[in-house]
Amino acid sequence: MLSLSLLQIGRTLLKLNDVAGSLASASESIGYWRHLNQSQSDQVLQRCMHFLQEASRIILSIGEGQKRLVLLRRLVDLYGRLEKQFSHRPLPEQAKAARALGEELISCDRTKDGLAALRDSARIYRQLNSENGGLFLKELAEVLNAEGSALFRMNRYRKALPVSKDVVEIYWRLATENPTVLPTLAACLASLDAVLVRMGQFAEAAEASREALVVFGRIATPLSLSEKNLLQFLRMNYIDSCARAGIVPEVEILK
Repeated sequence: MLSLSLLQIGRTLLKLNDVAGSLASASESIGYWRHLNQSQSDQVLQRCMHFLQEASRIILSIGEGQKRLVLLRRLVDLYGRLEKQFSHRPLPEQAKAARALGEELISCDRTKDGLAALRDSARIYRQLNSENGGLFLKELAEVLNAEGSALFRMNRYRKALPVSKDVVEIYWRLATENPTVLPTLAACLASLDAVLVRMGQFAEAAEASREALVVFGRIATPLSLSEKNLLQFLRMNYIDSCARAGIVPEVEILK
């Protein structure tokens, strides 16, 4: 089969560190799939997915730069073609690649395209969580957090708000089983607080900062310097938001 031969060439090129050439060969291989019967198509699809997993690991190990960006775009495009044409189940590597592409694009000030890639990554992680009992909740939260941060920097607070709330909800779930994520939960609550303050929703902001202070009180390990600074910032924010909302602060959580 020509399709299988092209894919084998792609794997050989990958071993020779010609990643761009290997992706081009794989892309050409996919173009010939319409000539295959179901059994042949299933065989090539399985091998192609193994190839893309190998390519993902190599590309994700490349440092920041134009080469990484170009390869990530090609890799994500190949994953997308397989998903669209053959309805394959997405893999964790596909979600990782989409996230890496999104973050790379945002770092290059191509925020609109970067957000689209991050949302695609979040979509895949949601499906993976649905199929695997929430195994990838942490990864989903990290992608959503990256999306929310990008929206915040763009002053798109209304769009950032539901994303920030989703992140907090996920980390609350994770914290019930793993207390080591409590510092991250506190930081995400601080981010939600910042969004609400920018939107002038001071009562809600006060509640977010209050929850973050409560979370800090549950952290058993010594705080790092950055965590101590965040704690101090949250105390001031809580007092300020309470004043703006006409709420009496809870003195106990300020101690």
